[in-house]
Amino acid sequence: RLDELDKLCDHHHDLKTYQGWALVHGTGPRELAPPDHPRHPNNAPPPDVHEAVAPVPPPSPPAGGTPLPPHLLERCRRAKARAAAGSPDNNPEIAALLRKIKSSS
Repeated sequence: RLDELDKLCDHHHDLKTYQGWALVHGTGPRELAPPDHPRHPNNAPPPDVHEAVAPVPPPSPPAGGTPLPPHLLERCRRAKARAAAGSPDNNPEIAALLRKIKSSS
C-alpha cells in the first residue's frame, strides 16, 4: 500500500537503491544505515531461540461440526420459541436451521 511507503528525498533514495543503504527496522522516522553498519537489516544478529514465538495452530472444530454464527443461532432460537408457542412457520429456510440446531444440541 502506498501509505506504508517511506518518503525519501532523491539523495537518500539513491543511497538506498544504488549503494545498499537501508532503513533500520521499526516504524516512523528511522535511521538510514550504510551496508557495513551494525544496525543495517542485513547485519542484524539472528533471533534468540528463546525469543522465537512458535506459530499458534488453528483451533480444532468442535466435535459436533462447525457451530452456527451467533446471529443465526439467535434467529433459530426465536423461530423455535414461536413454534413452541403454536405459531405455524412454513418457511423451509427456518425449518432447515431448526434441524441444524437440533442436530448440534
